[in-house]
Amino acid sequence: MQTTMLIALTLVPINGYSQDIGQLQADVSAINTELARQTHFRGYFTTNDEILELINPAIGDYAYSAEDLLVWDYDGSQWVETDKIVSDQMTPASDANPLSDGALNAGTSAEYSRRDHIHPLNISTSVPISDTADGAVVISVNYARSNHSHPINISDTTPLQDIAGDRFVVKTGKTLQEVQGVLRHSGDDEESEDDEDYVTRKVIANQYASKATADTIVGRKIFKNDQFQIQPA
Repeated sequence: MQTTMLIALTLVPINGYSQDIGQLQADVSAINTELARQTHFRGYFTTNDEILELINPAIGDYAYSAEDLLVWDYDGSQWVETDKIVSDQMTPASDANPLSDGALNAGTSAEYSRRDHIHPLNISTSVPISDTADGAVVISVNYARSNHSHPINISDTTPLQDIAGDRFVVKTGKTLQEVQGVLRHSGDDEESEDDEDYVTRKVIANQYASKATADTIVGRKIFKNDQFQIQPA
């Protein structure tokens, strides 16, 4: 059975007068409170089961559990787990401003962030790169804002040119585009005997007779067709 030692001081009459020793009484009260606290404190325990197995607990007894870092109180009939955190296990809140625009770091702080903690965003304030066709992986840790607008790499002077190749037609910037070489229909899998798969309008007008209009054939022509007939005018 546990006992509590109480220290009491009273007003002492001196020469018929009472001397006020209120401050001393307050100090004694604080001492009594601490003695009571120490008397009812049953200690630190690794598990909750160790607290539940304590012998002869008294009302007001309490113990600290390392299992859940909470305070357990004895209410006269059983041990009750409270929502109080063990005093020396209380994690302090951070008063420092959150780090911003910095490199990634695991950190070593033992403090926690408050509910109204706001972390600044690493948003780029640079103007987007423009007028470049060179791709780059870059190493920026910032990201673009939602209203970020990237300029399109379109020339504002002369049209693109000098890109001729096996699969391209040269863009000269002229209204009339000249095709130098062979223009072949996609259905022609093999090359023909000559390079003129397609002829120009000038060649057609000067060297070919039209079926729809009256043409004059000059020179000697040989027709190898038994069905050829001359119709009277």
